[in-house]
Amino acid sequence: MTNKLELIDPSFLLCPKCKSKKLKQTNTYLECQDCGSKYNKKNNKLFFTERFFDVDNWESESVEFDTVKRGKLRFRRIDKIGGPRIRDLKSYLNVSGLALNLGGGSDNCEGYINIDLGRYPNVHIVSPLEKIPYQDATVDLVVSNSVLEHIKDYKTVINEIYRILKPGSYFYLSVPSFCMRHHKYDYHRWTIPGLLEMLKDFEIVESGSCRGVAYALNKLIESLIVYKTKPGIIREILRRSWLFLSRPFYWIKADGSAEYEAMSQTIYAIVKKPK
Repeated sequence: MTNKLELIDPSFLLCPKCKSKKLKQTNTYLECQDCGSKYNKKNNKLFFTERFFDVDNWESESVEFDTVKRGKLRFRRIDKIGGPRIRDLKSYLNVSGLALNLGGGSDNCEGYINIDLGRYPNVHIVSPLEKIPYQDATVDLVVSNSVLEHIKDYKTVINEIYRILKPGSYFYLSVPSFCMRHHKYDYHRWTIPGLLEMLKDFEIVESGSCRGVAYALNKLIESLIVYKTKPGIIREILRRSWLFLSRPFYWIKADGSAEYEAMSQTIYAIVKKPK
């Protein structure tokens, strides 16, 4: 098993309580030399908070808000997105330095430090995203994929990302647009103009549809079928018929228009901190 703690360079870390850079490392914790706070190393993770999601996966909190999960087996999902994938972002943007995946949960993307408020298996640092335990201007790439909608005070997270990024470094953000509520903790939705307004302190590199019209339409109709029918053969016939008939919608070409973006399930932007 890879030792996740070996991937973390403590010289870049910050005490979230007093903002000190003086963190002394031992085998079982980091200790702030200024305020005395201790941050435990446990289960191959570094904990910067005592309050976290103490469950095996994020989805365990979402069952009652995902009507599709009331059904049975699905067809194999089509995985078609607009813009670069997280695993390709470092090469896409020619980034070789420190990269953080904020709220990555179960993600296991090579080359990223995964920071989350849950102690999930692939997380390196357990921390609230409103207080990212990294020093100013130390990070080369930050990724946040369908996370910001779950945080009430998302503006604080954006400010933290701006703080920790080096000038000229990149931030990839994907957020829901035309998307159903999908979790117990689910607060916000964006349009492309709203997304770019939120990121106005950055330089815009590119933006557009991530998961397009087909994803929004597919989930909405399937959920409606499940919601309005009783478990049984009729439900499964309707569900499977819709899943089959809807597959061609995935090949509707994203044309970059405002209309297509407005109908997309998720949208994205890549921005850069000004030098």
